[in-house]
Amino acid sequence: MGTQETTALSRAARVVGEMDPATAWDLDAQLAGMATAVLALAENVGQWVERLDAMRLDPRVTGPTADAIAQLAEASGTFSRSRLAFRRLYAAQFEAAETAVRQVRRQDFWDQKAA
Repeated sequence: MGTQETTALSRAARVVGEMDPATAWDLDAQLAGMATAVLALAENVGQWVERLDAMRLDPRVTGPTADAIAQLAEASGTFSRSRLAFRRLYAAQFEAAETAVRQVRRQDFWDQKAA
C-alpha cells in the first residue's frame, strides 16, 4: 500500500539492485551517486516532515522520523567513506590503469589480494 509518490520511489530504488559496475570508475561513480541520492532523500524527507509539522500533526508521529532522517544522512556519509576507502585501497591499480602502464583485467582489479 502506498501513494503514487512512494510507489515511484520504490520503483526508482529497484535499479540499485541491478547495478553491476563494469569498471572501477563505474563503481566509483556508483558509490558517489549513492551518497548523493541518499542525502537527497534525507533532505526531502525532512521537508516532508516540516510540512507535516506545519499541519500541527502530533509530534509523537513526526518526532521519530527525525531519527530516520539522521540515519539516511549517516548512510550517505557511509557511501562517501566507502568510496574514499575504495580509492585508497586500489590507488595503485587506478594509477596504473589511468596512465595506461598496463591493462588491468576486471577480475584482477576486483581481486581483494591486489589491494
